[in-house]
Amino acid sequence: KRKTILSPTSSGKSLIIYVIAMFCLYKGWVKKPLIIAPTINLVMQMKSDFIEYGCKADMIHTIHYGQEKITSAPITVSTWQSIADYTPDYFNQYDMFIGDEAHGFEAKSLVSICTRHTKCKYKFGFTGTLKNGKTHRLIIEGLFGDQYQTITTKEMIDQGYASKLKINIIVLNYPHQYKKLRDYHEELDFLLNSEPRQKFIKHLATSVKGSTLVLFQFVKKHGVELFNKISEIDPTHTHFVYGGVPGEDRETIRKIIESSVVDEKVVASTGTFSTGVNIKRLKNAIFANPTNKSKVRTLQSIGRTLRLHAEKDVAILYDIVDNLTYKGNLNYSLKHLEERIKMYDNE
Repeated sequence: KRKTILSPTSSGKSLIIYVIAMFCLYKGWVKKPLIIAPTINLVMQMKSDFIEYGCKADMIHTIHYGQEKITSAPITVSTWQSIADYTPDYFNQYDMFIGDEAHGFEAKSLVSICTRHTKCKYKFGFTGTLKNGKTHRLIIEGLFGDQYQTITTKEMIDQGYASKLKINIIVLNYPHQYKKLRDYHEELDFLLNSEPRQKFIKHLATSVKGSTLVLFQFVKKHGVELFNKISEIDPTHTHFVYGGVPGEDRETIRKIIESSVVDEKVVASTGTFSTGVNIKRLKNAIFANPTNKSKVRTLQSIGRTLRLHAEKDVAILYDIVDNLTYKGNLNYSLKHLEERIKMYDNE
């Protein structure tokens, strides 16, 4: 009745969640499952997936900004932000709790939701990746139970259930006059505002074959400018996704890319598109953010391209790193690359 389930991208995580919820409903073991997802687009996508699997639309109620919190539908799928302030009385109407992308449940508000759910028979946490730290693992297992690994990404690739992956690490070397000792924030600001760097990413994103995901971290500092430059080439087939885009619009963009017959470009924040989003046609991913050593964000981002699709035989990651080494001192972008290479080797 408790388990933390490690199930990587393209291993059928939403189908496993659906089967568990429906099986227990039909057996009469539970009456109302509650499924928590971190973002609006994942809530919308999960409802869409459940309907595709055979569930009737009126059996599922979704809760996100502005939606009714009370429902008679047996299955509720909600963002955690929408119900974070509710009392134990609200949560105790649900006798099954499933946390999607459970690696995020170490946050105080999510721990609070789980611990307020005092009368819940079944609790399952699903994620593709857990952080390396022991404290993180113990928090997640304390909420959901011990770990079970369904399969690894490497096993899925070897067995033909996920796309083969090629990683291209692109080192951008800067002229000597730009090299000097900078602290982390100074280096980040310099790179985010580098016009030649922005132009390079624009040319890369618009020249590679196949639909492409360009991932950034900072919307105003970086994402807006990236989108403006890339969309100059083909505005019709270039999309922009960040936290301010409504969930319905994100789902529409996802479906456009999935059903398109031309190469689409999506410039997206890591917070909205690094985790869970299912677009099988994505062939390329470009890491546009200058610094990143997060295991979860890195591996989840790669996962966006690993789903099988008839149009691709291999997924390609373009990992962009900036060489500003000064007098033998590695800059932060290069240091973070070393951490990512360890992840790639380990996986």
